[in-house]
Amino acid sequence: AARLLAASQAADTAVIYAGLQAEQAVRAQFEGVEGLSNLTVVSASLRDTAIARYLVPLCALQVAAQLRAQHRHVVLILDDLVAFAEAAAELQTAPVSAAQVIAAALDAGGNAEIHGRESAMTVAAIFDFDHREELPPMHRDLWRSAEPSTDVQVTFDLRLAADGIMPAIDVSGFFVAGPPAAYQAPLLQRLRRELLAKLQGDRDRKYRIDMCEQLGLHTEIQDKEDLDSAATARAMLTHVGARPLAELAVLVAASLVYHFPRQGRLPSRRAVSNFQDEVVATVREAHPQLWASVCALEDLPASEAA
Repeated sequence: AARLLAASQAADTAVIYAGLQAEQAVRAQFEGVEGLSNLTVVSASLRDTAIARYLVPLCALQVAAQLRAQHRHVVLILDDLVAFAEAAAELQTAPVSAAQVIAAALDAGGNAEIHGRESAMTVAAIFDFDHREELPPMHRDLWRSAEPSTDVQVTFDLRLAADGIMPAIDVSGFFVAGPPAAYQAPLLQRLRRELLAKLQGDRDRKYRIDMCEQLGLHTEIQDKEDLDSAATARAMLTHVGARPLAELAVLVAASLVYHFPRQGRLPSRRAVSNFQDEVVATVREAHPQLWASVCALEDLPASEAA
């Protein structure tokens, strides 16, 4: 997921990765990312002292602050945050708690004017736990401090990973993602709203089918067909690489309007990729005016987005 995030940035974006693993291993993960020429790695080993592990995100924040004066956009990726919290706990008298550091890092994201020029920073914080489960006190405090400062929350699903879908992002997790970010383009806000409505309908339909089966009642064939179509539509939102924003918008719209008859198992990764390419090519080549509008979606007013 961090690799895809870095790959989707403009060439002049500075990317900072902070985590508790060897620098060589981190750079190997990002090797081959096209256009990524400004990667800074701040790392320590799990075998290092507690103070060395504790300083990793703090040093990364300092580096990010310096790079904001030189780059239009800075992406700060904070990994291994549970291990960071454990390092802070080992110190016992850490000057600033792990929860405070992470909350401050997330709050540092956004747009600002530095030395007369506009600069933006995106902060991605990676937590190695599922916040929907019952958490140990340290993890719970960490999440409670970070959650109010998040704009977007993405949940990873072990079942998807087991099926080979990487990054294993469960789109149904968007139910708990809160309102859209204020800076999100009107077209993306509309697509998000319609996707959430679709997901809610699918969840209600599944609940209805499950209840009918438990009670021995007749299940509507249309409900089953619609649920099968929804499963395939969600598969259409998986990607093996970073895609431009215009392509993502087209594919989300396609997943909302197409009906997919289910034939046995879910389609293969190759079938999904071929369908995605065909849909994007259809809009781009057969409807150039529409494609031009989608390419400029960040500048489209709400009236045109509708």
